[in-house]
Amino acid sequence: MDRMRVLKIYLWTAGIFCLFYWPVSHWFYPEWYHRLMGFTSYEDSFVKIIGTLSLLPVAGIFALALRPLQNRDLAALLTVFAVLMAGTYVFVILFRGFPAREWFNVALLFGNAAGLCVLYPWREAFRQ
Repeated sequence: MDRMRVLKIYLWTAGIFCLFYWPVSHWFYPEWYHRLMGFTSYEDSFVKIIGTLSLLPVAGIFALALRPLQNRDLAALLTVFAVLMAGTYVFVILFRGFPAREWFNVALLFGNAAGLCVLYPWREAFRQ
């Protein structure tokens, strides 16, 4: 299987997973999500905002899956976004009392950043 096909499968899989894991869960199943992650309470209004805001990176993943080479800048932005979000999670876990289960989000974000760094054909995209 060629690298571009693997990248597209990876992006579609990540996009579908992230769609349900962040926007859908925060909008329609916030109690389930927060119980799963170990929260004892949450502010529903902020959760809805997080759900809405998380549509943007999910849409970016889908756009990248559709046209990977033409969206080189989007690949770079999503990679940087994932690293910065992972850093934010590390901060709130270590210094703001977020539950330890939130380390899963750190792993998910760093994993996605690493996946893009490894799978994305950066040289080929820069030649276009």
